[in-house]
Amino acid sequence: MTPASHHQNRKARMQELYASFLERLQRYMQQRGLSYHAFGQQAGFASGGMWRIFKEQKSFGMEKLLLLLDAYRDLNPEWLLFGEGPMILNDAQHEDWLKETELGQLSKLELIQRIIALSNQNQGLTTAFELMGRNLHYGTLVALQEPSINK
Repeated sequence: MTPASHHQNRKARMQELYASFLERLQRYMQQRGLSYHAFGQQAGFASGGMWRIFKEQKSFGMEKLLLLLDAYRDLNPEWLLFGEGPMILNDAQHEDWLKETELGQLSKLELIQRIIALSNQNQGLTTAFELMGRNLHYGTLVALQEPSINK
């Protein structure tokens, strides 16, 4: 598999995962009877933020995810992210989930800082991967265009 096709496959998979994430998020909003505006406002998003996420396919970053999970404590993070388990957690289940993860031991500020750092690291790795793919592609083209010494 070439780096370019690997990148395309990865991009397609991410689009699938994001679409299913948004479908589950919309199902939760519908069950709660919340509009985009009311849902986003409760989570502390800018006015129209949720509408843009759904209608304009704007990305949903980690900061928003944290704000959302903090605002809607009954929303099961595993269900939202992966479609596993029940949609709704009771208070005891939510506390158990937090205790089982190292994230539950961090303050909100520490958690946000950690997610921003990981997001930046991910962006750096994505950029490096894209550059490597371009360099590999360019190197292959140059090698194909150079005259062979052994002719």
